[in-house]
Amino acid sequence: VAQRREGMIDNAYRVSPYASPILLERTRVAAILAEPLLYRDRLVGVITVHHEEPGRHFTEADQSLVRLFAAQAAIAIENGKLFEAARHELAERKQAEETLAARTRHLEAVRTVSEEVTRELDLATLLRLITQRACELTGAVAGDIDLWDEARQVLVPAATFGHALDRPQTTRALGEGAMGTVAERRQG
Repeated sequence: VAQRREGMIDNAYRVSPYASPILLERTRVAAILAEPLLYRDRLVGVITVHHEEPGRHFTEADQSLVRLFAAQAAIAIENGKLFEAARHELAERKQAEETLAARTRHLEAVRTVSEEVTRELDLATLLRLITQRACELTGAVAGDIDLWDEARQVLVPAATFGHALDRPQTTRALGEGAMGTVAERRQG
């Protein structure tokens, strides 16, 4: 039906050369009526109805009715595809706009934080402010800054923000824990 783009009635489907071996094995299909779904002479699909009771047959009147239905169904399917494509494109466009808006907000937040940080002169206040703003920018609940002590060759806790419990004031060597590993590798 798809190849010829014309309908078919097969009232002896069980012995038909067009019968699908899988359908014969798994169903009781005895007769079929199939029509191509054409939209502006372009194949959209095929619709098939069938009888499972032996002795039931399709008529030319049945075929005319299914052919009329197939013409309307092809238009509806094409409209559905166009609507789905438009909806998908709109969703992608909306996602791109939201991503752009989020990036703009993040850049503005970074700029504001940078301005705020460059005005602070007290080191302890500056480190806490940097930790707090980093948490706010990422949505994290807590954060820390450890500074490198060149003389002792260790990371030393310098600022903390948002912890429910006090953070242990322990130093870390290069490669020790997450912070020591980041310091050793010099990458996040």
